[in-house]
Amino acid sequence: MSQGFSLHIGLNGVDASKYNGWAGTLAGCINDANAMETICQSQGFTTQKLLDGEATADAILGAIGQAAYNLQSGDTCVISYSGHGGQVPDTTGDSPNGLDDTWVAYDRMVLGHELYNLWGQFAANVRIEVYSDSCHSGTVIRELFIPSGIRWPQSKRKAIPIFPQGRGLQNLKSVYAPAANTRARGPAPDVAATQKRSIPPSVALDVFERDMPMYEAAQWTRKRGEITASVILISGCQDNQESQDGQSNGLFTEKLLSVWNSGNFTGSLPQFHQAILALMPSEQTPNYFAVGVNDDVFTNSKPLTIVVDQRTSATGQPAKPPTTQQGPVVTGPNTYDRSKSNGPAFNVTPGANAYYAFEITSDPNCFGYPAQRTAGNFYASWNDPQVKSRFTGATYNLPPYAWAALRNNSALYFRILTASTFDLGRWDNYAVSTADSDAASAPTIALNGAIASPPLVPA
Repeated sequence: MSQGFSLHIGLNGVDASKYNGWAGTLAGCINDANAMETICQSQGFTTQKLLDGEATADAILGAIGQAAYNLQSGDTCVISYSGHGGQVPDTTGDSPNGLDDTWVAYDRMVLGHELYNLWGQFAANVRIEVYSDSCHSGTVIRELFIPSGIRWPQSKRKAIPIFPQGRGLQNLKSVYAPAANTRARGPAPDVAATQKRSIPPSVALDVFERDMPMYEAAQWTRKRGEITASVILISGCQDNQESQDGQSNGLFTEKLLSVWNSGNFTGSLPQFHQAILALMPSEQTPNYFAVGVNDDVFTNSKPLTIVVDQRTSATGQPAKPPTTQQGPVVTGPNTYDRSKSNGPAFNVTPGANAYYAFEITSDPNCFGYPAQRTAGNFYASWNDPQVKSRFTGATYNLPPYAWAALRNNSALYFRILTASTFDLGRWDNYAVSTADSDAASAPTIALNGAIASPPLVPA
């Protein structure tokens, strides 16, 4: 019988003596951890919680390591972190942007390298969900790699180690050049309720330099073995963004709880991410990121729930065939002429839900990766202030300005996202016609005719 374990970490503050006088005061993180624990308890997980002074780096890493030791193939692990996030220089050259994302534990920063090393210690086929309501968290569990043909220089143990030239060094300078000016004026002031969950770069850099031997050793001590578990991260924002705090909950956790809707959400993990994303502002776009084994049963399972393979019930007996309900469907023309002034129309069947939103893109990866979206490759009705947020009609017409921005692509992929109720703060019973994991199979329109020059001007 599959078992579930969940770990919930919440820090409304850190030990200022460990961070050069910065206390990192926040308001909603302990509430986040409590709320996530309550969900997992309701779903049958054995839970553990680390709050404020309990959430030291050793306690966090030790709890995850013990879970790796105890859990067996087919078990489910949920890890939620709510607190400050940060970025420090990557002395190994593993990170393509020259930075190592961090969780800011009570006594020191936990490096993305350290988290990644732990995933390889889990047994094969363990399913791990990670939720990180923190700044710079888009790939905090990331898979590290060294591009072929590049030899990275070794650290020379200067105040700032030597880094590869190119994008990595540019990213470092963009993050830490302002930090140098801040440090010249003295420590960053702490405030009663910080609005963003990000350790100031000047503090992160000071602490990193002060304790460089420890951090450098943590970056270089790494497990290079294959990860045979499946790890899926839904983060509060992208690596280059910050997560908002709140008096009750962080913004990301607030929207997560709304979509979860007391357990009434019935979609998959990618659908859960998309439903949360639809409620978030453009400056904070949650990421969906996976490492390890691609496990379709896990990916398509309900979030925050002990995963049971469809072929086997929780008692080990063959499971009954799952009941199915007609899902949402959208169809459109197979080809379309770019020279037409009006865009294509689409036939919509929302299925069991009454309301839908529409997405169309030239790159199906954009469905699941907001960072890849541009005005020229992606349009979503839910993000368009000129139209209502959700539709009910059987026919959807692409607005002329969206068609003008997209029509010079060679092909367009499209889908609908549906909900059972109309409420701007909620997406009850969220469903989608094509999941992120199947994005390449979304219905497609091949565009033909002459490239428009100049493009159409929005009316």
